[in-house]
Amino acid sequence: LRTVDSGGQAALLAPTEVLAQQHHRSISALLGDLASGGMLGGAADGTMEGPEMLDCIARIVSAVACPVSADLESGYGATAGHVAATVAAAVRLGVVGGNLEDVSRPGELLPIEAACERLEAARAAAPAGSFVLNARTDAYMIRHPDAFAETVRRAERYLAAGADCIFVPGVAAAEEIGRLTAAIGAPVNVVAGLVEPVLDAATLRS
Repeated sequence: LRTVDSGGQAALLAPTEVLAQQHHRSISALLGDLASGGMLGGAADGTMEGPEMLDCIARIVSAVACPVSADLESGYGATAGHVAATVAAAVRLGVVGGNLEDVSRPGELLPIEAACERLEAARAAAPAGSFVLNARTDAYMIRHPDAFAETVRRAERYLAAGADCIFVPGVAAAEEIGRLTAAIGAPVNVVAGLVEPVLDAATLRS
């Protein structure tokens, strides 16, 4: 993926398209990681502004024939209105879903009311059935003293605000993931391999 042509992007888009079409699945969090890591034109320090990310998303949507779900970070703006504008722009590009996170700055969760307001704005910009709204909560990532309870509390509120599913990065133990899926009344996403131990697909399915 790092072997790029003189234009900087073609060699990345080609294998991305091949992988997606071979497996008949959507391209999702890959967008955020590759773009913010500098591989799709973002800064090497991991920062990227909303217009830059949307440009990267547009290039991938136009290059593949499968659904694309985008990592929209925290919505690229300080207000719920900014979040709505970001989601609406992603929908116009042809994106079928996206992640929205609840971190205001590294190591700090947004107040739950503010996070819900942003999700409600996102849902209004992309009605249910037209866009999969994946609400990310970082209680485990920031090492909240009661990450399980805080994740479930936020998940319940986020689903009521319009989220379709809940994304919980940073949780690793199979037993803990099982507790979360039992307690949260919606699909739960985790990241395999972000933290140890790395769980295989069969374990995650069970």
